[in-house]
Amino acid sequence: LKATLLKNVYANLPDPETYDRLMDFLIYTIASILILESSKFDLGALVKSLIAVGGLSSLVVTLALREPMTQLLQGALMMAANKFRRGESIQLGDGTSGKVIDIGLLETTIVGGDNIQVKIPNSKIAGQKFSNVSRIRRSQIKFDLRFHLHDINRIDQIIAAIRQEVSAACPKLVTDGSRPFRVLWTNIGPDHLVVTVDTHHDVPPACNEYWETRERVLFAISNATKSLKAKFAMPITVQAKFQE
Repeated sequence: LKATLLKNVYANLPDPETYDRLMDFLIYTIASILILESSKFDLGALVKSLIAVGGLSSLVVTLALREPMTQLLQGALMMAANKFRRGESIQLGDGTSGKVIDIGLLETTIVGGDNIQVKIPNSKIAGQKFSNVSRIRRSQIKFDLRFHLHDINRIDQIIAAIRQEVSAACPKLVTDGSRPFRVLWTNIGPDHLVVTVDTHHDVPPACNEYWETRERVLFAISNATKSLKAKFAMPITVQAKFQE
């Protein structure tokens, strides 16, 4: 029955693997019930025995089964919700990130940039925020630049040059107004001017194309500052010496 459904019905769906795993879950559940029935296992007698022995035994059994059953349920719910698939990259709220290589009923396995596989209980994933990076189609690249105060009289020229260079260097830069493209003088300090470069691109984050686009933005900023011979301001460091 499972093979027939997967071949004729679920094969045309976007994610047949999810339905395959859900059917496994249902088959295991039904099989367990049939085995108990065929062996004439009396659940009522078991419950009565537990009650006769005392509430402590029941509490121990309940606590022992709570975590596995919670993970099993969370795994089935995640598969049904289709929040992520095998091969997609995710980032969890606790900072864990990587590519999903397996989604089980109890745990999910991801591999990070260091090629280390991490198995995470499904209940832990369901209990925190996470992002499916593979399904994000745009990325943001933002820098806060510090220029010397002596460039204050030509800060508008610096801003215009950076805007022009970034526009020319990044073919996938979003300029239709749906996302901001800002090059603005945003702050002034005791020894520097702050110019914020805020760009969005039609490039997914955490991929090679993202890092190449980020490099293009940096080169564009470098070319603009070199053309005007503007200099970046370094933070002032103060050394204090104490004598007894």
